[in-house]
Amino acid sequence: MKKGFSLIEIILAVAIFALVASFFIFAFIESYKIHEKARDWRMATILAEEGIEAVRSIRDSNYDNIPSNQSYGLIMESEGWKLIKGYQEKINKFNRELMFDSDISSSKGIRVISIVSWRALDGLDQRIELYSLLTNWR
Repeated sequence: MKKGFSLIEIILAVAIFALVASFFIFAFIESYKIHEKARDWRMATILAEEGIEAVRSIRDSNYDNIPSNQSYGLIMESEGWKLIKGYQEKINKFNRELMFDSDISSSKGIRVISIVSWRALDGLDQRIELYSLLTNWR
């Protein structure tokens, strides 16, 4: 009878261990997914902010060269940032484009929209948009 009881104890111990190990593995995987999602959103925000700052830099050098009502991408040249019409930047897994809208009735400026999109680990498409109003401050 003692042998049968030991076998039941072993089976029960293995089952409890498997259950606890499964919990920790699941928790680790979910933690990794949350970390990756947060990292992607942080990187997308940084890229969108960089797009706005690049357009501000272009505005500071020549406001009249800011386009309106079109989609553009950015490239870095030796002289600084340059807008390329119809170009969507690919930065690792992120895509960045800039939209310009001069039809703003409340001001005499140009609204720039920096859009960053990417595909997340779960396969869903993600997107962040940052807006800024540029005026000719000179």
